[in-house]
Amino acid sequence: MAGYDTEYDVIVCGGGTSGVAAAISAARTGAKTLVIERTGCLGGQMCVSGPPGFAYARLFNTYGEQDTAGFVEETHARLYKAGHAWPHYHPKHRVPAAYTFSYVDPEWWMLMIFNMMEEEGVDLLIDSLVVGAVKDNDTVKGVLVENADGRREIKGKIVIDCTGEAYFANYAGAETVCVDVEDIQPHTISFTADGVDWDKLLTYINRNPEQFEYQQLLHRASDQTKEDVYKAYSKVVDIRELGEVMGFKDLRDAALKNGDWHPFSGAGFFLQPKEGGKILAHFQHSSHWDKTLPTDAWALSRCHIECRKQIQIAWRFFKNYVPGFENAYIVKISTELRLREGPRIVGDYVLNRDDVINTRQFSDTIGKSSFPAGAYHTANVNT
Repeated sequence: MAGYDTEYDVIVCGGGTSGVAAAISAARTGAKTLVIERTGCLGGQMCVSGPPGFAYARLFNTYGEQDTAGFVEETHARLYKAGHAWPHYHPKHRVPAAYTFSYVDPEWWMLMIFNMMEEEGVDLLIDSLVVGAVKDNDTVKGVLVENADGRREIKGKIVIDCTGEAYFANYAGAETVCVDVEDIQPHTISFTADGVDWDKLLTYINRNPEQFEYQQLLHRASDQTKEDVYKAYSKVVDIRELGEVMGFKDLRDAALKNGDWHPFSGAGFFLQPKEGGKILAHFQHSSHWDKTLPTDAWALSRCHIECRKQIQIAWRFFKNYVPGFENAYIVKISTELRLREGPRIVGDYVLNRDDVINTRQFSDTIGKSSFPAGAYHTANVNT
């Protein structure tokens, strides 16, 4: 590493999915680049608190055409070639733009990113927290960072905020906005399980398709009726075709009535590929705690506590009610909250409804997404 007295062309605050993409892209232009990450690893929600493939979600439009690629496709292809990812799936009962995931092994994703950082010559400052902005009047000149060495200044010509909660932008005096605490999306503690009898579970799904997810708005967008969707569920022969398994409606309602489920989330999980064809169940929607601002440390602490209580309730449900989970066991519980919503940076230009409807193009575009706009996530048994 060059050291604290080096002036960087680009400093990236945050080493999550957006941070690593920004850093590698900058380094490839020849810019001397530094990533500052507060945790002990790179990847953020990809490998710490989110679904195993969240960065590879919704890469395809409703016609099955891939409209998001670039860095995303490059990294997926690299992992797939190494045997640490599944191919792109296009199950007929899903709307590709809304519900397909190209799953990867999150542990190998993290290792790959460390390798790519070294390959591209990106400097890393791990276990380090950005605590302020270095400014000359209104011009940002660098960052204040705190870690085992104490508090230091690091100079940078350009600083990119990839903290997820606009922390650096706030330090620098940029305008940020956040929804009201009553409306903010709930946060989650995820967990992962092994030992599932997938054949037994798939038999239950085939025989009870109406117990699983039908998204009226999203499926209608691809001219799929409820009957079409349930018929597809009944004919699935490989659990990997589903990707996400949400529902168990009658089982969940019975458990709720018996006091064996909580009212804050629905029952379901994502799939996680591992070496040798092994599949794990990764739970993202079995613990929810709402009305919590990411800028309120006491509220976040309470969120950690409540989500871990919900995990214990959810796991008892799956063990006692869901076919295939009788001998399953938890192998990992996230140490980080998955924060679904928080402060946002107000840009020089704010995208509006007309821009979306008219598919307006912009010359300074840096990313693409086919994620449905305006999704609202609430803490109840249907999410």
